[in-house]
Amino acid sequence: MSNRTMEGWIDERGQPVIPVQLERLEDSVVALIDTGFNREFIIFEEHARQAQLMIESDTQIVALADGSQKRFLKSGGTIEWLGEQRRVNIFIIPGSMPRHGRWQVGTQLLRDCRLEIDFRERSVRLSH
Repeated sequence: MSNRTMEGWIDERGQPVIPVQLERLEDSVVALIDTGFNREFIIFEEHARQAQLMIESDTQIVALADGSQKRFLKSGGTIEWLGEQRRVNIFIIPGSMPRHGRWQVGTQLLRDCRLEIDFRERSVRLSH
């Protein structure tokens, strides 16, 4: 990974994913690139607690792509993003990450980026 590029792949479910490093977590976690999510970042509560994020007491209702609404916890944190430390708004899904669960990167993080997805080569490249 160069400073201004992030490399990902197409996972076993045919979804574009990239590894993301959240402050205070030892390992990066694979995140789904979700162009249907127009905020910055979604993680699960277990990871927010491991990263010692300050979870706000208020929750926010967010409309999902399927028209349903879901209640999220909120926080802020720092991720490694395109070679830089970036402060982001984080929506937190209460509870533990399910077996096929993924963190999600939304379009607010992608807006100044070039996203290349090659399904044939099963590769993902994100750059400035």
